Amino acid sequence: MGWMRGLRAAVVLAGVLAPALASPGGPAPDDRYAHFPSSLTVSGVRRDFRPLGQSGGHPDMELAPPSGPGIYAGIVRDFLGQDGKPVFAGTGWKVTTQAIDGAGRPWIGPKPYITGRTGDSMPVKDAVQGRAVTSSARFAQWFRDVNGVNTSRALSIRLERQPGTNRYLHEGALDGRAAATSDIRTIRGGAGARERHAVFTCECEMSFTYRSGKGQYFTLGGDDDLWAFIDGRLVVDLGGIHGATWQYVDLDRLHWLRDGAEHTLKVFYAERQGPASHFRMETNLMMRAMQLPPTSGLAD
Repeated sequence: MGWMRGLRAAVVLAGVLAPALASPGGPAPDDRYAHFPSSLTVSGVRRDFRPLGQSGGHPDMELAPPSGPGIYAGIVRDFLGQDGKPVFAGTGWKVTTQAIDGAGRPWIGPKPYITGRTGDSMPVKDAVQGRAVTSSARFAQWFRDVNGVNTSRALSIRLERQPGTNRYLHEGALDGRAAATSDIRTIRGGAGARERHAVFTCECEMSFTYRSGKGQYFTLGGDDDLWAFIDGRLVVDLGGIHGATWQYVDLDRLHWLRDGAEHTLKVFYAERQGPASHFRMETNLMMRAMQLPPTSGLAD
């Protein structure tokens, strides 16, 4: 859990988290946001895989990149495909130093659709691709139901309002509902195999209303591949097998957003090394869950 303490400390230093203003179990005194919902729930889909080394294991799951663990940028293209899924771009360039904004927060760095500002720094990446993914065809299986490769089921992510603030936070595992023993054996390869939640992917979709100049933001953090797209444009790029890290998204940098209009946020996450997942999302957006396609429950 040391990574989590470090992540909290980094966010607090960046001014993202507000201090606790109330004792647990009740609203803060003079809570101006007391009329806000106490929590937000985001719907998603989780897909379980067998890891590399097991019969029928996926080559990308438990992969050890030749350049070592770390953030690998550029695995996906800057825009979602026509089916709303990430599009494979390459095996990734290892990031040795993340881009940092003027407030000291890691972010994706400037894009044609993301405005840079004074004080921003650029990311530093290796000059050659690092093979953090084995192939385009195998990557295409991550966020799609493929019989004999994965099984899928519904997932809910609950974000709790932080006392005295308009900020909502989820921090912890993305384990989904408990699976029956037969499900565990189907995914993990039989009795005595590794636990159900060792390797999997998740995707979720939500909508929000943009308010120009109101300081809207969100942060995403996790300990393997993590991407976020707003209206199909990449705004968080944390591909690769890595320890917990995060990026900050300032919505006022996204110059295509229209004040008062509804926009869509999609998050894609992969836990490729077990035994446990760690996922963190914080935002002051009043997000609304969107209905995802039904899950298949496919199995061998």
